[in-house]
Amino acid sequence: MKKELIESVLDNWDITEPYIIETLGQSSEDLPRSIYRVGSNESDYVLKGFKDIPESTVISNMQAHLFLGNAHSLAPKLYPTKEGTYYIHEQGCYFLLMEYIVFIY
Repeated sequence: MKKELIESVLDNWDITEPYIIETLGQSSEDLPRSIYRVGSNESDYVLKGFKDIPESTVISNMQAHLFLGNAHSLAPKLYPTKEGTYYIHEQGCYFLLMEYIVFIY
């Protein structure tokens, strides 16, 4: 996914001066999602972008994160957009913004 698209997408969330720290996974024919670690003045986040999948799959993924992450702290928390939704659709891709979790072994 292009950097300009990612920067445009991040404007949908209430994040102060977001920037891409690194690409954690890039979409391909075998993997229809891209994952980015995003930084800001407040925190780090993970932005997941999905292409070529049905909206029902995105909704199912979102509902699982809301239940496991937001309600029970068993998965990364999802952040709502400025509009109050938990995902957006832009240029044929769906995007979710979630908490960045650091695992320490």
